[in-house]
Amino acid sequence: MPDFRVSVIVRMREDLPEPQGMALEKVLKRLGYDKIREIRVGKVIEFNASGESKEEVKKVVENLAKSIFSNPVIEDFEIRIEEQ
Repeated sequence: MPDFRVSVIVRMREDLPEPQGMALEKVLKRLGYDKIREIRVGKVIEFNASGESKEEVKKVVENLAKSIFSNPVIEDFEIRIEEQ
């Protein structure tokens, strides 16, 4: 059974304000980095998974991403899977 390296990237939906990114942007401006804009802070969840196929692993990970890793009301997620 093949092993896969999985990354789930979770970000606040683009149409919603992202408070952590806004706070970080203010700090950077105060420090003189005024050319850095539109910062978005998210999270990355990485793990290994086994499955018969990449598609099988993706279905499991999609369910986890929708129910546990993210809040689908306010966050979007992206899944990356690489066979090892």
